[in-house]
Amino acid sequence: MKKPKLLLIIPLLIISILPVLPAAIPRAHALTGLVCLTDTSTTGCPSSPPTLFAAQGSQLMVQVQITGSDNLNGFNIQISTDNTVLQAADASLTGSIIGSGATVVLKCLDGTLVTGPACDSTDGPGVLHFAAVKLGATVAGSGLLFTAVYNVVSKTPGINVSLLSVTISNGTSTPDSENTQGATFSNLTDFGVTASPASISTPPSTTGTSTITFTSFGGFNDFITITVSPSAGLTASTADAGVFLPPDGTASTTLSVSSATSGSYSVDVTGTGSNPAFTHTVHVPVTITPPGFTVVASPTSLSLAPGNSGTSMITVTSVATFTGTVTLTASAPGLTATLSPTSIVLGTSGTSTLTVTAAMGTTPGSYTVTVTGTSGTITKSATVMVDVGVPDFSLTALPDTITVFRSGPFTTAASTLNLASINNFAATLSITGTISFAFISTPGSSSLPFTLSPSVTLAAAGTATDSLIATVTRSTAGTGLYVASITAVGGGKTHTVAVNIWVIDFTVTPQDTVIKMINQPGTIGQDPVSIAAIGAPYNDTGFNINPGFTEGTAQFPVAYYSNSATGLKIDSALGLDTSGTSRRCFLEVFDSSNNLIMPTISSGVVTGFAGPLVHLNGDQFGFPAAFNGCRLDSFWYVDPANGNTLGATEDTAFVTVEPLTTTPNGIFTALVCLAAGGDINCVSITIIMVAPPAPPALSQFTGRTATVSLAAGGQGNFKVGVTNQDPTTTVYVSVTVTAVSLDGTITVTGTSGVVAIPAGGRVNNIPVSLDFSGVAAGTTFNENLVVSYGVAPHYLTLTSSQTIGSPGKLTGSVIVTP
Repeated sequence: MKKPKLLLIIPLLIISILPVLPAAIPRAHALTGLVCLTDTSTTGCPSSPPTLFAAQGSQLMVQVQITGSDNLNGFNIQISTDNTVLQAADASLTGSIIGSGATVVLKCLDGTLVTGPACDSTDGPGVLHFAAVKLGATVAGSGLLFTAVYNVVSKTPGINVSLLSVTISNGTSTPDSENTQGATFSNLTDFGVTASPASISTPPSTTGTSTITFTSFGGFNDFITITVSPSAGLTASTADAGVFLPPDGTASTTLSVSSATSGSYSVDVTGTGSNPAFTHTVHVPVTITPPGFTVVASPTSLSLAPGNSGTSMITVTSVATFTGTVTLTASAPGLTATLSPTSIVLGTSGTSTLTVTAAMGTTPGSYTVTVTGTSGTITKSATVMVDVGVPDFSLTALPDTITVFRSGPFTTAASTLNLASINNFAATLSITGTISFAFISTPGSSSLPFTLSPSVTLAAAGTATDSLIATVTRSTAGTGLYVASITAVGGGKTHTVAVNIWVIDFTVTPQDTVIKMINQPGTIGQDPVSIAAIGAPYNDTGFNINPGFTEGTAQFPVAYYSNSATGLKIDSALGLDTSGTSRRCFLEVFDSSNNLIMPTISSGVVTGFAGPLVHLNGDQFGFPAAFNGCRLDSFWYVDPANGNTLGATEDTAFVTVEPLTTTPNGIFTALVCLAAGGDINCVSITIIMVAPPAPPALSQFTGRTATVSLAAGGQGNFKVGVTNQDPTTTVYVSVTVTAVSLDGTITVTGTSGVVAIPAGGRVNNIPVSLDFSGVAAGTTFNENLVVSYGVAPHYLTLTSSQTIGSPGKLTGSVIVTP
C-alpha cells in the first residue's frame, strides 16, 4: 500500500548539495511523484508493490525509479531490508536520468562507508544509503534514479524491501514531496497454512470455528486438497474439500469442531498440492469447556498501614454460557475482609468490591485474602496478597546545608526539621542534637550553641516540625564546616538527620600596611589589596565583597560622600589630576592624634582637606554613574573554587592615595572596610606623607651609542648610574629607557628594577634590557631616559630628567645589526 510522507532535507544534502545548486526556477505548481522499487524488466512504477526473485548465491538488481515528479537534480535515498537474506553489494548510476555528470555524495552499504564523509546515524545492517547530485541543471522527474545491487545469501518465503527515507532535490532550498512504494522478495516456491484463532474453546454440543488460510510463496500456485484429522471424540470438518491457491496469493476455508463431552482435543488440517511433496499441516488444539465461571481480583496485591483499609475489584465471568447465582465469600486470617455484594447473578459477568482492613496493632507482614465463588457444585477462587507495613516516621531537614557569614557580633543559621508519620505511626518524639566542628579552615569553638524543641507529638498519618537555630558568634566561631546531628526517638524508632553549617568569612590584606610617599599634588600611590575567602566549601560559587561601613565609634560621616552617584566634586585648586573628572570618593582618614579629618565643603565643592585623599578604586579619574559614591564604587568577586581569584576588574583592587595642595606632611591612618552578607572586615593603613626630596640625577649610561646584534639574540643590555642629590633622605629609583625608531613606527622599552640609594649616595651599573629581536636589521633608534623615584619602593610617584656630567646621558642611539 502506498504511504505518502513529507521528505525532509537531511544535513548531508544541506551541507553538500544545496549550496552549489543553481538558482531556483519558479514553478507554476509542485508535482507529487512516486518513488518505487522494481526489477530490471519493468519500466516505470507498477500499480502495486512487485515481488522480486533471485536464486540463492546470485545477485539481485533492484531499480529505484521515479515517475510524475517535478524536474530534479539529485536524491538522497535509504532502502531497508533483511540483510540475513539480501546483503547490499553496490549502488550504480548506470542508466540513471542524472547519471551523466552526476556526483556521488554518499554511498553506505549495510552501515559500511564506501563514499562520502560519514554514514548517517540511521544507517546500519540492512540499510543501503545512496545520494547523488547533478550540478548546473535539472532533468525531467520520471525514470531510473539508480540501481541497488544485493547478494542473495539465503532463501525466504518472503521479506519486505522498503524505502526507509527519500529526499528529491529540485534546485531549490525546498525538496519535493513524494509518495513511496516498496517491494517484496521471495525465492522459496511453496505454501504455508495457518489457523486463526490458533486454538478453539467451545461449550459441549456447540460448534467452534477457526479460519484456515493457505499462503503462496515464491509464485507457487496449485489446487490444494484439504484433509481433516480430529482426535477421538471430536467431530471436525472444513467448509471446502480443497481450494485453488493463486501465485503469491491466499485462499481460506472454515474449520468447524464440536463434541458432547467436555475435555481437551485437537485436530490437524492438512493441505496437499498436486505434487505430494508440497504438503503442510496446521495443528489446532480444541477445548470443550463445561459451563462455569471464573473469579478474578484486580489488583491482586494491597499495601496497608495498621488502621487502614484497601479495596480490590472482584470480577465473576460466565464460561460456556453458564447462568445462575454465584455466592461470594472471603477468608482473611489476621485481617478483616468484606464483599459487596456477596452474590452475583450471571448472564455474562458481574463485579463485587472486596474491602480489606488491617486493625491498629496488626502485626506487620504478608497476609493472604482468598475470595471464593460458589454456585452448586462449581467453586472458583482468587487470592489477594496484603502487605501490612511497619509503623515508622521520617525525619528530614530543610535546608540541610546552610552557609552563613561570620558577621558580628553574631548571626544565626536555621533549618526546619520535618517529621512525618509512616503507616499510622503515632508517638511523642524526643529531639536531641549535637554540633561538631568537622572541617576547620580557621580555628574556633568546637561547637555552636543552638536551640531545639525537646519533644514533638506526631499523630497517626500526621506531620510535625521542629526548628534548629544555631548561633554563630564572630568572636568565637571558627570558619569551615560545622555539622549538626539531630536525633528523634520515640515509639520504638530512632532517626537521625545531619545539617551542614558552613561558616565563611574573608580576609582583607593590603600589600603594604604602611604607605610612604612624596607629598606632591597631582600624583597617586596605589596599594594592592588581596581578598581571600576562608571557610567556604570548595564547590561554592563565591560571593561579592563591597566597600562597607566602618566599625567602632567613628561612624562614616554624612559629609564624606554625596547622595548622588558621582561622588564629591573637588576644587581644582587642590591640585588633583582632573583630566577625567573633578569628582572623587573619600574613605575615612585620621590624623596622627587619631582624629577624624573632615573636609571643608563650600556650595557642594570640597575646598580643603588636611590629609591625603583615599579611595577604593584604581581609576583616579572618577567612578561610573552606576555606582553610589564610596559605598559601591568597587567590588570583588571571591571564588574559593578557583584559588580565591578576583573575578572583577582588577584595577578596583587598590587603595589609592592622592595628595592635595592642602595635605600637610605627617602620619595619617586610613580605615578600609569591606562588607559581604553583613560581614564587615576592616584594615588600617598608615600613610606617611613626606616633603619631596631633591631629584636624583642620572650619572651613567652605557648605551648612548650602541649596536645590537640580531645574531646574538637582539638584546640591548645597558648599564645606568643614579646619584641621590638629597643629603638627608634615602630615595628609591627605577630607570626607564625608551627607544623610538627614526620613522617613529617602532618603540622598544626597558625598565630597571627598584634600587635604594642612600642620602647623598650613588649606585652605578644598574642593568636595563631592551628586546630588539623582532626588529629588521639596519633600523636606527633614538633613546630617552627617565628616572622614576620616591621614598618607598612601591610608590615611585615622581620623575627626574636631571643629569650629572654631560646632559647627553639622558639620550642615545641604537643601531640594529644582522
